[in-house]
Amino acid sequence: MGGNYYLAVLLAISVNNVLLAACFEGPHCFNFTWPTTGIEEKNCTKHNERNPHTPCMTPYESAVKPNTTKLWEDAQTNSSLTKFFCPLEDDNVCIRYTYNYNGAIANVSYFCGKVVEDRTLPVTSGCYSQRTDGFTIEACVCQTRGNNMPCNTAIRSTCTILIIIMATAASLFIYKIL
Repeated sequence: MGGNYYLAVLLAISVNNVLLAACFEGPHCFNFTWPTTGIEEKNCTKHNERNPHTPCMTPYESAVKPNTTKLWEDAQTNSSLTKFFCPLEDDNVCIRYTYNYNGAIANVSYFCGKVVEDRTLPVTSGCYSQRTDGFTIEACVCQTRGNNMPCNTAIRSTCTILIIIMATAASLFIYKIL
């Protein structure tokens, strides 16, 4: 009896994922800028005049940071929301570019694009940050697979490094025991 329950849940989840993917053919990324509240730049023309080196996509006007999971689900039945997505081409990645000030998001942009390290190496996953003029700028990249929900985020590289260090320490510890 218990096995049938789990099978029913698994089938419901599988059917739900198929239905959600019906509106989008192939992998996509989110494609919008959330300018936060209190920012007067509600269009990219004004934003780009004041911030020429900061990405700006179709503004998503909301008092709170959009819930990307809900946006993805709502876009499956509301075609007017598809403007907040871009198709992921083979040589591109999904990018989330965030400006933080004093621990709070000043603005965040999601888009399709390319990230290159040291002008030669394509970056396909991870988060990278730097501090400048009181802001912490973070860029996270990933690749959406199939018709799944767009990723536009990644595990921070510091977590990956910590996992590698822990795995190395554990293997050295096991080696010492043997």
